[in-house]
Amino acid sequence: MDANIWLVFAIIAMFYGIALTIEYKFIFTEDYFVNALGRKESVLLQNFLDITQSQFWINYLLIIPVVWFPALAIGLCLKAGAILRNMQVSYSKLAGLALKSHLIFAVNYLVFTILKWKQIIHREYFNLDNCFDYQSILAIIPVEKIPYWLLYPLQLISICELLQLIIISYGISKLFQYSLVKAIVFYLIFYGVGLFFWVIFSIYLRTFL
Repeated sequence: MDANIWLVFAIIAMFYGIALTIEYKFIFTEDYFVNALGRKESVLLQNFLDITQSQFWINYLLIIPVVWFPALAIGLCLKAGAILRNMQVSYSKLAGLALKSHLIFAVNYLVFTILKWKQIIHREYFNLDNCFDYQSILAIIPVEKIPYWLLYPLQLISICELLQLIIISYGISKLFQYSLVKAIVFYLIFYGVGLFFWVIFSIYLRTFL
């Protein structure tokens, strides 16, 4: 992979690092866990706080797999599609394209961490991920015009994922000389197949291990 990819990774890691620092310094404070878990004098709570404070640095290390694993997995799906279509493009370019698209998620995480810190948006105790409905594509679609059975699946699709689809598809269109529509179909087919097998594998792990 070229130097630009490593620069993008450094920027993504920086955004995640800043967001994590804000969380541990200003959001997930002792008062936060006291309100969420119980009385301050609880021994169990104090033990939990001690462990949390001593091991928070592990989350910074987790930035590496959180960023690289999806990029490499998406790149692998796209490379499989390229091989089946007899398209000559390197795996590193496809994985690099997926990595660049991850910048959207890093920016989104930082922005909403700042909004939670400043209490501009509400956060729930016991829900550290804080998956907000207004980040789903339902925020830009008139809900009253959507069939009821479609509401839940659409709610699971975030605007960031939609933007990622557009960015990767645009990159595919440039690499393969496809139209944008054809690139979107290509991405949905081969990434969708890869995602399907990943879901099956995850179900297997949860069931038998």
